[in-house]
Amino acid sequence: MINTIMEAISLALDAEFGENYSIYVEEVPQDLQTPCFFITCINAADSLYPSHRYKRQNQFAIQYFPVTDMAKRHECLDTAERMLMCLEQVTALDGASFLKSDTHFEITDGALHFFVNYNFFTRKRKEYDRMESLQQSFRQKG
Repeated sequence: MINTIMEAISLALDAEFGENYSIYVEEVPQDLQTPCFFITCINAADSLYPSHRYKRQNQFAIQYFPVTDMAKRHECLDTAERMLMCLEQVTALDGASFLKSDTHFEITDGALHFFVNYNFFTRKRKEYDRMESLQQSFRQKG
């Protein structure tokens, strides 16, 4: 599911910023081309709830490396504002949708560090033994 959320984040960023921005997932190549985004899952947790429900908490870090050497802070702040809106709800290719929570960002060393959680509940599925055959008989009055 983490890969699905990362895919949804990537799709949302691509829709908002377009093809001029590169998006990297989990691995940054040596020849990093700016402007670009780097998406990684930094923390994942699982909590058991009643009725075999599980709360999955996934924290993601999205780093943005600006294109300009001058006014990096200004560009990072503008990008952060756009990211707050476009990452509010992300949808994956399979139709799964996720709402953000606990969002914050900071700018350090000329790069934007954007943190967002996508939490959701899931249920553990039980496997049941199925009957091999079934015979049924009935009588009708009248």
